[in-house]
Amino acid sequence: SANMVMTPVGVGAVGYRLAKHKVPEKHRIVVALVCGIGMLFVEMILFLARTYSVEAHTAKRERRAAAGRFGPAGLREATRLDGVAPKLD
Repeated sequence: SANMVMTPVGVGAVGYRLAKHKVPEKHRIVVALVCGIGMLFVEMILFLARTYSVEAHTAKRERRAAAGRFGPAGLREATRLDGVAPKLD
């Protein structure tokens, strides 16, 4: 997305501007590139962490849905094949 492109560009520009006081002119572009690449790594780590979190939440939701309203034992009782419906208190 545009965010994945513009964030490293913006951080690189900020790094370039801040480097003018401490770094010679020839090395300012290197500082900007290092800042931009560093930001790409940070975004990659955050993206992977969010993906893992969403997958874990989805798996947990599926496990709970499979267990049924009354847990695994209640689901087994509710699906008995002998034709006798379970009593609901």
